[in-house]
Amino acid sequence: FVHQFLKNLIDRELVRYDRNANAWFVDQGEIETLEISENVVDFMQQRIQRLDDDTRDVLKLIGATGHNVSLPILSIVADTPVPRLEELLARPLDDRMLVRRGEHIFFVHDKIQQACYQLNNEQELPRLHFDIANILIENDLYQRLEDLFTVTSHLSKGFSCIESDFVKYIGIYLAAGQKSREVSAYSEYLEFI
Repeated sequence: FVHQFLKNLIDRELVRYDRNANAWFVDQGEIETLEISENVVDFMQQRIQRLDDDTRDVLKLIGATGHNVSLPILSIVADTPVPRLEELLARPLDDRMLVRRGEHIFFVHDKIQQACYQLNNEQELPRLHFDIANILIENDLYQRLEDLFTVTSHLSKGFSCIESDFVKYIGIYLAAGQKSREVSAYSEYLEFI
């Protein structure tokens, strides 16, 4: 929160370094007039709202996919080429909202993910999760245990959208249930069965 707060003040040029004077300047009067939320999620949402629409949309999608996502999978889910995603994510990476490790993008804090997730329209979230699950299924991206749990989690959040292909979805839940039992993930087993 402190890092993001200071970055916000620097972006607004309320805190700046003057190289000629070799000193920092703080516009205390202007800072005192700012309405800054003490709620980290609200504060981050204010920062995210200042980003361009395309970048904000990608952050909202990443917020819905989970704490981290690989760029190739995000490219499929967002229907956007990886180079374009890298352009859109440059500012959030520079602002340290996200960090990149190889092909994976991570939120630096769960509150930032929460802020991005909550910017999605609440009524549209079940459909978004259902669509994400189906894209992962259609692209056969659920063979690893972790990915299988991710798909079933999205299906569970979008369960109300299932209107057909019941056998396909039952098969995925059954596979997740069996895998969770094999690895002693009993709470997940009970959820999926």
